[in-house]
Amino acid sequence: MTTEIEERIHKALAPHPLERLEDGYRRVHPEGSGMSTLRILPVNESREGMNVVAIAEIVAEYAAASVPPFHATGVQRLNAWSVYGAYHLNDGRLRQKAQYSIYGNDPAVHLAVQIILNAFGGQLPLGRSSALAMTSAAAQAAARAPRDAKPMVKAIG
Repeated sequence: MTTEIEERIHKALAPHPLERLEDGYRRVHPEGSGMSTLRILPVNESREGMNVVAIAEIVAEYAAASVPPFHATGVQRLNAWSVYGAYHLNDGRLRQKAQYSIYGNDPAVHLAVQIILNAFGGQLPLGRSSALAMTSAAAQAAARAPRDAKPMVKAIG
């Protein structure tokens, strides 16, 4: 069953140059900073009273050259700054993962879609800025410098 949330996500992402996956989308970020993946995963088990029909999973994989190396304690500190999901190390590489429940009867469809799209578009850039800011004041200042960047996804409404 495809929900209105899933339909709106697909409609919003359709015009963007993303790699289409069987269960979602992949975006390779500019300047070799990393890759973001949005997957809509089915729920295998339903519990009485819970109307979760799918899970939106957003994963940012940071390119080794775009962030400094982190050890376990550094990853814990990063998680204190996390906006879109938890950081972790996978084979020594920094990753971040967020999961959002998609409800079949969600009364706030617009809000759910916007949260998922914001996470997909912002997880890697914000996460990378946090990682760089944690390592040096100069990197933090550079990350906050104004840019001519366009948002990946406009607000839906």
